[in-house]
Amino acid sequence: MSSPRSRSRTIALVALAAAVLAMALAYSSCSKKEEAEAPSGGSPPPAAQTAATPPPAPPAAGEASGGTAEPPGKMVAMAEKDKKAEPAAATPPAKGDATLSGEVTLAGKAPEMQPLKRGVDPVCAKTPMNDEQVLAKDGKLQNVVVWISEGLPAQPAPADQAKLQQTECMYRPRVQVVQDGQTISIHNGDKTLHNVRAVRGTKTLFNKAQPPGTPDIAEAVAAGPALQFKCDVHPWMKAYAVVVSNPFHAVTGPDGKFTISGVPPGQYTLSAWHELFGTKTTQITVQGLKATPILFKYDVQDHE
Repeated sequence: MSSPRSRSRTIALVALAAAVLAMALAYSSCSKKEEAEAPSGGSPPPAAQTAATPPPAPPAAGEASGGTAEPPGKMVAMAEKDKKAEPAAATPPAKGDATLSGEVTLAGKAPEMQPLKRGVDPVCAKTPMNDEQVLAKDGKLQNVVVWISEGLPAQPAPADQAKLQQTECMYRPRVQVVQDGQTISIHNGDKTLHNVRAVRGTKTLFNKAQPPGTPDIAEAVAAGPALQFKCDVHPWMKAYAVVVSNPFHAVTGPDGKFTISGVPPGQYTLSAWHELFGTKTTQITVQGLKATPILFKYDVQDHE
């Protein structure tokens, strides 16, 4: 059994230990309160604040930093739009001051054109007509197409329509020139039914009936061999259109002569075409305003 003095010492030690523990707890509480109240400069923000305010997203590709962000895809769409909006470089119209003039001759005796048998249609029978395949007088050949076939880039087609008339059961004109991409308008001026069949080689491009009083037939034409127009109702009806790529062309008249104006300087291939006698070419050099005389010679033995 312990003495009263020993018990008093034990109680004193326990009281001292409790006082030390209370002081430690008080100091710890004070330190935490000071940390919570300390200013943010130089110290990281609390975790809760970091989670509530996410950092801004980095700028999109192609966007300058510090600017306002564009909606996703907007700048790409604008770039594609600008690219598509750029027009293709157009070929400038060829212009010049030179004139090509000449004539087309036919050697030998021209075949005699025979009367057409047009009695199958009373409307057509009222007006006798001869065949017009070869029209030549004094050795001068009519209805020959002459054009610059090489040496110039393709030129824009004119907005005006080429015209082909059906009158007195004949096509007028029999021979003409149409530019690549140009529209040809075909009119029926007769009081009878026609049908228009456009043929290139062995291929029919279109075949359309055209009763009297109906609207004109309008078709765009493309470059290639000469187009032939026929009427299956009236088989003697024929016409031709030579399709070229530039406006420098002409068709010979009854005197066999032609003139092509506004030609720029250069070296060119000049071609001539006749429905029976075929195609001939020659090389020419155009220099400024100097006139360039041209002569094409056909022979009755020539054939397309």
